[in-house]
Amino acid sequence: MKGKKLGTRAPLTSAEASAHRAVWRHLLASTVPLDARELARALGITPARAQALLHRLEAKDYVVLARPGPTIAAAYPLSVAPTRHRVHIGKGCSVYAL
Repeated sequence: MKGKKLGTRAPLTSAEASAHRAVWRHLLASTVPLDARELARALGITPARAQALLHRLEAKDYVVLARPGPTIAAAYPLSVAPTRHRVHIGKGCSVYAL
């Protein structure tokens, strides 16, 4: 979280909050990294708008973008990449966590 105190992230706009929820839904349902095209489809917006939202979410420390791409590497506390931490979500579903 770039050296900030926990809980000091900037608030999200309505569009950013919608994008953040879509990122979480994707990470909870898939191990495939999410990119701007997929986010755009999920939100019904252009890929350029989705990419701008991803960069704003990264600037506010809500997501970590992997390069090149960009694709979502993590959306705290969820991670696309395998880690030693797992979150178990009912009925045998689990995802990687930071």
